Formats: sequence, C-alpha cells, structure tokens
Amino acid sequence: MRMPHFSIPIVIIGSGPAGCTCSLQLSKQGIHHWLMDKESFPRDKVCGDGFGYRVMRTLKEIDGLFPQKFFPQTSHSPIAGIRIFAPNRKFLQFTFQEALDPLMPPGFTCTRRDFDNYLYQSTSSTYCSKKNPVTIVDILKRNEGYEITYREETDLLQHVRCQLLIAADGEQGISHKYIGSKTVKAPLIAARAYFKGVGGIDKRLIEVHFLKKSIPGYVWLFPLEDDRVNVGLILPRTLVKEKEIHVRQFLTRLLQEDPLFAERFAQARPISGTKGWSLASKFVPSSLCGDHYLLVGDRANLVDPITGEGIGNAVWSGYQAAKAANEALQKQDFRAAFLKQHYADIIGKQLSKEFAFSKKLGFLLRYPFILNIIASSAQKRGWLYRSLMKLFGYGKRG
Repeated sequence: MRMPHFSIPIVIIGSGPAGCTCSLQLSKQGIHHWLMDKESFPRDKVCGDGFGYRVMRTLKEIDGLFPQKFFPQTSHSPIAGIRIFAPNRKFLQFTFQEALDPLMPPGFTCTRRDFDNYLYQSTSSTYCSKKNPVTIVDILKRNEGYEITYREETDLLQHVRCQLLIAADGEQGISHKYIGSKTVKAPLIAARAYFKGVGGIDKRLIEVHFLKKSIPGYVWLFPLEDDRVNVGLILPRTLVKEKEIHVRQFLTRLLQEDPLFAERFAQARPISGTKGWSLASKFVPSSLCGDHYLLVGDRANLVDPITGEGIGNAVWSGYQAAKAANEALQKQDFRAAFLKQHYADIIGKQLSKEFAFSKKLGFLLRYPFILNIIASSAQKRGWLYRSLMKLFGYGKRG
C-alpha cells in the first residue's frame, strides 16, 4: 500500500548539530521543512565532547538569547584554557585572560547526548516537522527536486518530495548512496571512554597529550561535570594501518604504560566501555552541493584534518546552508551553480584557509623535538604557541 505524497520545500536528513542548526535558522526565516533522523532523542554520540567558541557564536546569531537558555538547562563545564603536553611530558598552558563574552565562556564541555538533545528539542516550531525514528528506503532525483521514500515504525512506505535536500547524516549516512561523492575511508580514527577519579584534573582546562607512540595523533582529557573525564585518542588511518594498531586497545595501553598517565589513572575507574569511530576530514569544496542538494557537517567532510574537531564547523555549515536555502527559494533557483555561489564558495573560502593552516602545523607536529622545544621554552607567547591555540579551536578564527 502506498501513502499519498507529501510535499515540502526543504528536507533535512540528519538531526545532529549541523541538521538542527540548519532547522533553527530555517524556522527563523519562516521556511517550512522536515527534519528526519533514524534515531530517537536523546541518544549517545561518540565524540570528545569539547565545544569551541564558534559553536555558541553561531547559535547566538540565530537566537541572541541561546547561551542564556542553554547553559542553565544543561550539564556542562566551562573551559577557560588548554594544556598541551609534549612528548617530554612538559606542558604549555594557555588560559584566556579576556572575557570574550561575560554570558558565554570561550569553550565548554558537554556530552553529545545532552547537547544534541537540547538542540533537537529547540527545533520545535510551526515551521519544522520532525520525523524520527525513520528508515529511509530510497532517494530519487526528480526534475523539481528529490523524492524520499521512508517508513516510520510500521512497514508502510511513505513519500515526501522537496525542492532542496540538505544532507546532514554524517560520514556513514544513507544519503551517500544517492547524492554527492561516494564514501571514502575517513583519514582519522578515534576512540573514547569515560572515567571518574582521574588525578590532576583542572576542570577549567582541557588537555591534549602528544606522545612519541601516537604522534602525529594525540590523547585528550576533557573534564565534564560530576568528576567525569572524557578520555580519547585520535590517530591517522595511515599510522593505524602501518603499525597494525587496534585503536581502543592502544588507548588502554597508553594510559597504563605512560608514567604520567599511570600515576593519574591509578585511582581512576572507567564508567563506560571504549568506543571507536572514524572522522570525515577529506574536505573538497567543490563537492558541497549539486542540483537541488547541499551537504553539511560531517556529511560534507568538515572535520579538521589534524585535530579532528568538527562540531563548530558542523554548526556553522548548517547555519550557512539555511541562508543559502532561503536565497534559493526566493529566486527559485536550485542549480548547482547558484548553490555553489551562496553556500559552497562561502564554506570553501573559510575552511580551506583553516585546514591548510592545520596541515602545515600538523606537519611540524610529526617531530617530537619541536613540541619539546615549545613546551620547554620560556618564550611561550610566540607564533607557534599561538598557532597551537588556534589549531585546537580556541584561538581567533573566522
């Protein structure tokens, strides 16, 4: 049995940070749309749980009171700076002296379960129709846009047509089968676990540890509320393949074998299993759009190729996609050339510069002695020092 077709100007597939931010801006612009996801909320999302300044700055563009609403209602930990540990286990520390915004910390940590759920619940409006959990069965290109065949909790097939499809369903999303470039192996692999009782934690600071065995990858320690710490490891796929590394086991071994970690984790206990995932960082600006579609967030490979940070870029891309969608609807022009001008060129101009910077700095980080020199230097406010802050999302970026 076939249900009648629905018709809507825009369909967003994926309700993570990119999809929900896009939805928030579309609603602000008075544009009706669907927000589809395969899962119900709240749900866990494997991540480092760290949020830089770009996240809240973008959401504040949509709703000037968003920070005042978000922070009192969610479990989070404000972050005032970062410690970067060199292989010699000395560290350099950057603490924000200026108050970038008295109502908005420069950074914060929050589980993705809590952050994503808050953002998803915030999308409720007369302009947004939520469809989840759904299973997308097919996506067909039509002259006037796309037709999506899906089923909800029953086996009954339903259909919706849209003029513009916005794919926000991540690196392994269903949309890969139908639009954009084919899936490629993600260049970065990561693992994450939660601990309690880790010694030496300053709740105001996130930590990044470069170890000889993991360079150019690193171990992170991100403090959360209630004495919890998000502990993770990120490695290039090339290194994993070359040395035949089992990433989750490798993280456990580093925590046990490194003397500093061994001391700090002596009384710690894991409160979760260790989960692994891959990170989409093969950014190609020309692939961000096509006739009647836009790609955002991890679906657009917007993860930083060195640090693995992607939430800020995901949120920002969702915001820019909604603005481009508004232009396309007003002009009734959904050609790839039009969408490129109003979306892909904007994303490409900003992130191409940032990612080129990351890759150059990442090349230097392949050499342990460089980090050792920086961490041991009395002059810790030089170019390379500031560049490391910028690399991890806490310096001044666009």
